[in-house]
Amino acid sequence: MMISLKRILCRMTVVSVAVLALLTVSCSTSRPRVSFVPTRPTVGMSSRLDMIDVSHHNGAIDWNTVSRQVGYAYIKATEGYHFVDDKYAINRDEARRHGVKTGPYHYFRLNHPAREQFENFRKTVGKKLDLVPMIDLEMDNNNRDRYTPGNLYPEETANLLEFLRMVEKEYKVTPVLYVGGDQFYRIFIAPSAELRAYPQWRRSIGDTLKRDFGPEDNVVIWQYNGAGRLDGIDHDVDMNMILDPGSVVKK
Repeated sequence: MMISLKRILCRMTVVSVAVLALLTVSCSTSRPRVSFVPTRPTVGMSSRLDMIDVSHHNGAIDWNTVSRQVGYAYIKATEGYHFVDDKYAINRDEARRHGVKTGPYHYFRLNHPAREQFENFRKTVGKKLDLVPMIDLEMDNNNRDRYTPGNLYPEETANLLEFLRMVEKEYKVTPVLYVGGDQFYRIFIAPSAELRAYPQWRRSIGDTLKRDFGPEDNVVIWQYNGAGRLDGIDHDVDMNMILDPGSVVKK
């Protein structure tokens, strides 16, 4: 009788441990966390070169929690000549308060005057920056059908270069260009030696950074996941890796 009881208790213990293990796995996978894999550059969490970019689309952010997972963040400040992200100031201030180094980014509108866009950006972000300014360059619903590969757009290119020079003069640094997609690169960046010379932030989803445009590309930030998950942010977030801190972290 005693032997049977011991066997029953032992089996019950084994079953309980197995159930607990299943519950633990279920809880940990209910909200996937981004993790680094060997095929990515060897600059993991210990070097604090992991970086996110956020805007009002990410909702309220618990920067105390986020600061335990990443050390850098680009935060949307402005767009075009009039839009100011209503989460910029609180995201910047809270991120800094918890030790996250921040940089502002401006979503550039090709058909908005450079001077007016620059004034919008300058008045919003001020002078104190941890990371160099980033300029977000993308094809979207407002310009996708207007600009096509194989054609040159000298007025728009000159407008962009004027904006970049004003940023350089104001902040005494070279801004980073986020080149969102192959189409924008082919239409505007590839034909211009001046634009190609700027450090670039490239989106290349997966475990390997694809250098599709030649060895001259100066890629300093790699966006490897456009739908990452971090504790402290309830929505998907872009996950990035700083490959060249000297071009990104403001001295």
